[in-house]
Amino acid sequence: MTIFGGAKYMDTTIYKSLFSYNEAETSFSVMLDQANFLCELCTFENNMATKRTQNIFSAFSKVSIIDSSMYIEQEYFAAYKKKHKVDQFYGSFLFLGIDS
Repeated sequence: MTIFGGAKYMDTTIYKSLFSYNEAETSFSVMLDQANFLCELCTFENNMATKRTQNIFSAFSKVSIIDSSMYIEQEYFAAYKKKHKVDQFYGSFLFLGIDS
């Protein structure tokens, strides 16, 4: 899901949602650019990306995450590494770009 901008005075909201078993080399479950985003009561489970992030990428956005979880089961992670012959991962659950 990609959100560029979104509503200026309201949050783009994802509520009680499940993002699971997504796989990509460089991808995101949710990608935000200059957006107002609210994620509440959501679960991100077993999403895999070998670069950048497995779950939420945010650039210059306001992000609120409330009562949500992000995790990878160790058995799934081990099987993924073996199947794809990947030794190193550079991803994270959240990847934030800010203006410094």
